[in-house]
Amino acid sequence: MYAILIHTTYGPGTRARAEQMADRVTQDFRTRPGFKSATFYEADAIEGEYGGLVIWETKEAAEAALDASLASAHLIRDGLGLQPQRIGNHRIVEIYEPKP
Repeated sequence: MYAILIHTTYGPGTRARAEQMADRVTQDFRTRPGFKSATFYEADAIEGEYGGLVIWETKEAAEAALDASLASAHLIRDGLGLQPQRIGNHRIVEIYEPKP
């Protein structure tokens, strides 16, 4: 399996809007082939730093979803009035699941 790692900083007082962003982006991801799950986190409440881990069945599914979703994610973000204070980043990583 593969994951899209997402990390960005929106600034203080942005948690509610960051959660709305996560909800809306996840709705889009769920429509795409290979989607497994999405989990989002707050890394720093004072700085408004957030991230997410979106799991996909294959690297190709993760790449296709990332390519297809970037433009709509920016529209959602802009519509919520979220502007990154630091350049956000995203990357695709391979997931290793420990053996039982």
